[in-house]
Amino acid sequence: MATRRRAAAPPQPPAWTPEPWSDGETSALLDAWGPRNIRAAGGPLRTADWRACAAAVTARRAVDGRAPRTVDQCKNRLDYLKKRLKAERSRLAGTYERVEVAKQKEATRLEERRLEAMRDLEIERMRILVDVAISASAVADTATAASSSW
Repeated sequence: MATRRRAAAPPQPPAWTPEPWSDGETSALLDAWGPRNIRAAGGPLRTADWRACAAAVTARRAVDGRAPRTVDQCKNRLDYLKKRLKAERSRLAGTYERVEVAKQKEATRLEERRLEAMRDLEIERMRILVDVAISASAVADTATAASSSW
């Protein structure tokens, strides 16, 4: 007895495709979310805070005559942005570390040059003082010799 396999039906396209976020909407979300996140000390936002964030984004969208964003859409967008930020930070961590190491080496080299210049200046200052002392001594000796010849 042979069983027939039916070909799997192609997946149906979603009935609703989410509209991509514009830069202006993302900016409005971050502007609304940032101060609230600081007040919440990095903890979870209250429902009222999320509603206010969604209202700020919706106000931005209303200018263009588009449908409002929901609280869940705002939360999902923020989670996505946080994940992207974390991925970018980890991707660039090696670069930042190399730059910091190079900065430390350069700062050390500049400090060594500064100390060398200060040492050279101090040596030159001491030479000048010795020369002045010798000149003053010679002038004093000449003045003493001239006064004793009277």
